Amino acid sequence: METLVWSEKFSVHIEEIDNQHKKLFDLYNRVHLFAEDEHDKKRTLKSLMDYASFHFADEEKMMFSVGYPEPEFQRHKKQHKLFVERIVQLQSEPLWTMLDYFREWLLLHVLAEDTKIGRFLEGRGASALN
Repeated sequence: METLVWSEKFSVHIEEIDNQHKKLFDLYNRVHLFAEDEHDKKRTLKSLMDYASFHFADEEKMMFSVGYPEPEFQRHKKQHKLFVERIVQLQSEPLWTMLDYFREWLLLHVLAEDTKIGRFLEGRGASALN
């Protein structure tokens, strides 16, 4: 299993969100590195999921505050909710199963969904964040 490496293709061009995504990449990589140590693995996995939940709430708050289109906003929120539900289901599976799911979902979600937020704000101008 490969670690996650940040590149500009993942940028949504919103510094706060990009920094949070980078932190998610970093936490994922830490779980990956500690996979042999059960105590560190559980602690780091909890940190990863806690931070993902914080990030989802923060991202949704920002989307709402800038008037992100309601149907897209609700669909985006539902994706976050389904992700968390699936991670809970996978907790009884081997760690690698959960990490594979987390990695693939995060990469696809950032590239296909979160980048739409940046494009929406670019179309509205930088004042949309104030």
